[in-house]
Amino acid sequence: MTIEKKIVCSCAIEKDGKFLLVQEAKEKVRGMWNLPGGKVDRMEDIVTAAKREVKEETGYDVKISGLLNITNFLLKDRNIVALVLVFKGEITGGEIIEPNKEIQKVGWFTKEEIESMDENEFRKGMKEVILNCEEDVKIQIPLEKIKLFKF
Repeated sequence: MTIEKKIVCSCAIEKDGKFLLVQEAKEKVRGMWNLPGGKVDRMEDIVTAAKREVKEETGYDVKISGLLNITNFLLKDRNIVALVLVFKGEITGGEIIEPNKEIQKVGWFTKEEIESMDENEFRKGMKEVILNCEEDVKIQIPLEKIKLFKF
């Protein structure tokens, strides 16, 4: 049995007391809310991946300031081991995009709105990750401490 390994980069973006979330359009996760993010492409560094995924899924350009948390997901039913890196981002430009084959909606939610939503409205485990972002900011790893080696 082959186990697929994935590195996923997500970005927590908070503005005016609200978090930016995307509603998935892909078949297996259609309708579920998540932080903007996705798989790291071949030969792509993790910061570039996080910025690219935010742009693709929301239309916004972001500046990454640090790493908030690392979450390990073991998806036994699909033989996937995923390492999810959640970065802190700040919008520097761009505009919200129209729905597409990957994203149904882009929206801003307060912590209270997220808390009131059912766990099943999110990708597995992501509601807790999103709600912890506010606390994670206090202990984030600054971007300058993340070493990106290219050989």
